[in-house]
Amino acid sequence: ALHRLRKILKTKNAVQLVNGSLSLNKDVVWLDTGELERISLQGPASPELRDHREELLELYRAGLLASEEVHGSVLAARQRLRGRFVRSIAQCATQLEQARRWEELTSLYLRALDREPGEESLARGLARAFQMGGQATRTSHLREPSAPRGRATST
Repeated sequence: ALHRLRKILKTKNAVQLVNGSLSLNKDVVWLDTGELERISLQGPASPELRDHREELLELYRAGLLASEEVHGSVLAARQRLRGRFVRSIAQCATQLEQARRWEELTSLYLRALDREPGEESLARGLARAFQMGGQATRTSHLREPSAPRGRATST
C-alpha cells in the first residue's frame, strides 16, 4: 500500500511509515485540514478579520469526508475540525458583534450554517444577529437543527 500511494503521489517523501502507521509528510504535502487547524489556532486579528473569516469559510466547506460514514480516528478528526471551525466562527462573530457590523455578522452565520447546517450554536447566533440588527422577522427561514454529521443518533 505504501509503495502504491507513493507512486500515486509521485513523490517518495510524501508518505511516511512511522510505527506501523501511514501518514502524509506535512513538509511535502499541503493539507487543507492542517491549514484550517493553523488558522483556527491563530484567531482573528481585527485588521485582518475579513481575510481570516474568508479563509476559514474557504477551507471548511463541509465536515471531513462528509459524504462518507466514518469511525474511530477519522470521526474524531472530523469532530475536532468541526469544533475548531465553530469556535473560530464564534471568535469572528464576537468581533463583528462588538463592532455592530450586523450585515457582515448575518452573512458570516449564514455561510457557516451552509457548511454545518445542524450546528445549533450557529443557528442561535444567526437569530441573535437578526435580532440585534433589527431583522427579527427574517429568522423564519432557519431550519430545525438536525443531528450533527458523524455522530450516532438514537432511535
